[in-house]
Order: sequence, then C-alpha cells, then structure tokens
Amino acid sequence: MLKKRGQVWIETVIYTLIGLTIIGILLSIVVPKINQMSDKAIIEQSLNTLNIIDQKISEISITSGNSREIDIFSKKGDFILDGSSGKFYYILKNTPVIYSQPDQTLKRGNANILTTKKGDSYSFIAYLDYSSLNLTYGGENINRTFSVAPAGYNLVIENLGVIGEKINVNVRQV
Repeated sequence: MLKKRGQVWIETVIYTLIGLTIIGILLSIVVPKINQMSDKAIIEQSLNTLNIIDQKISEISITSGNSREIDIFSKKGDFILDGSSGKFYYILKNTPVIYSQPDQTLKRGNANILTTKKGDSYSFIAYLDYSSLNLTYGGENINRTFSVAPAGYNLVIENLGVIGEKINVNVRQV
C-alpha cells in the first residue's frame, strides 16, 4: 500500500515537470513572435505619423504664417527633430523586425527607411529630409528628441516665412 502511494506522488511530480517543460517550450517560441508583431505594429504607426508630419509641413509651406497641430505618440523608439541637418527621424533600436534589406535605403512615400543589423537584433531608422527648408525647434537649429511618454507630444508646426532662400519651418511643443 505504501509503495502505491509513493508511486502516485512520483507520477504527479513527473507529469507536472513534463507539463511545465511543454509550457516553457511553447513560451520560448511564442513570446519572440509576439514581440516581433508588436514592434512591426509600432513601426507602421510611426511611419503613419511621419507621413502626417510630412503632410502638415507640405500644407504650411504654401503660405507664410500657416500653422498646424500634430500629436506624436510612440510606445517604443524615439522621434528626433535634427535642426542642423533638416531631418525628422524615427529610430527604433534592438528590434527583431527586419523591415527592409539591411543597410539599403528604401523609400516609402517621402520617408527614407533604413534597417541596420546590431548583433542579434536590428535598428529601424525612418526619416524625412527637409534640407531644402530651415527646420528649427523653438526657433533654434537644435536637435530635439521626443522619447516614449504616456501622453505623447502635442506639437505645432508653423511657417515663419522665408529667411534667405529657405522657408523657415518651426516646430514647438504646445
């Protein structure tokens, strides 16, 4: 009778270990796929945001004094306004997503897209090139990073008129 009781406990422990092993194997397969799908959705959302930024800048470039509001929100990655080079970037580092051929620039709308390999992961970079404009943040040619924030950022993009030969486009936070 005691042997049967011990056997039941041993079988229970063995079945529990087998079950936990199967769950562990499934999680090791499923979690990376979920992360990849999540990052791909974030990249698509960020590309849509860049397209909206491009649309707003095109709209205000027509007439001096025009301004438009835009909301920037990202769950992961950074939007960067580079006033010195006149570019608006979105950068997502350490992602499993291979969005384009590594180290080859791809064009999607007016956005330039570049995927680079860093070890076992990739970096996704998308940018809009406004070198034909004088792009500023708060009236200065500085770099401004918009990192992950719970509420995002509410920005105003405004045409301050022509300075020299370039249209002066200023971005400021509301």
